[in-house]
Amino acid sequence: FGPNSFFALPLPNWSVTYNGLSNWPLFRLLTTQMTVRHGYSATYDLDYRSDALAFAEGGSFENETIGGQSFQVPVDARQSQNVRLNERFQPLIGFNMTFRGGIQADVNFTQSRALSLSVAGANVSESTTDEVSVRLSFSKTGLRIPLPFVNRRRINNNVRMSLTFSTANNSDQRLNFRQDFLDTIAGAPRSPQTPEASTRLTLEPRVSYTISSQVTADVFVRYTSLESEGSRIPSTSTLNGGFNFRISFSGN
Repeated sequence: FGPNSFFALPLPNWSVTYNGLSNWPLFRLLTTQMTVRHGYSATYDLDYRSDALAFAEGGSFENETIGGQSFQVPVDARQSQNVRLNERFQPLIGFNMTFRGGIQADVNFTQSRALSLSVAGANVSESTTDEVSVRLSFSKTGLRIPLPFVNRRRINNNVRMSLTFSTANNSDQRLNFRQDFLDTIAGAPRSPQTPEASTRLTLEPRVSYTISSQVTADVFVRYTSLESEGSRIPSTSTLNGGFNFRISFSGN
C-alpha cells in the first residue's frame, strides 16, 4: 500500500488464451478446435474525507471510550470512510471446444469476491461466488423443410439447438471488528460469524430456426432453483418458457 491507503501500484488485470491444444494427438482425434482461457480483473475504490484541523500544528485528537476506558486518538489528515475491493477470475479456467460432427461445448469455472470495509461501522462484508457453467450446442445448415399449404415448395432452413447448465454457490458474511474488540476486553468469547449461503441452479434448453435471412424463430424453457441456508432469501424455484418469431421487412 502507498500513502492515503491507496495501492502503490495499480491492481493487475490480465487475460490468457491458448489455442494449441487442438494440435495435441489426443484432442486432434476428437476436436477440430480447442481453446483454453483464463482471465483476472479487479477494482479498488476508496472514499475518504479531509480534516482541516489535522493539518494544523499539533494535529487533532478525538476522545474514544471503549469498554469503560477512554483513549485519545490522533486524527489523520485524510480519513478513510469506505473501502471496496472487487476481484473476479472470469474464467478461472475455461474451455471452448468444437467436436467433429458439429457439436460445440463451452465449459467455464468462474470465481469472484467482493470486500467492503465500513470504517464508521468497524465491519467488513465479504461475498464470494463459485460458478460452473456448461453450454452445449449443435447447428445444422442447409435443411430443406417442406412448407404446408405450399405446393412443391421447399425453403432452406438452419436449425440450432443448445443446452445451458450453470450452478453457482454464494456465501455472504459480515465481520464486526468493534464487537470482537469489546468481547476481548470483557474476556468473553468472540461472537460466532455464520455466513449466509445459497446455491443457484439454472437449466435452459433452446431451439432456434432460421427460415431465411428475414425470418427467424426460437423456443426456450428456463428452469431456475435457489436453495438458501441461513439466508434471509427464501428457497425458490421458477419455470419460464417463451417463443420468439421475427420477420424483417425491407423496401426500396
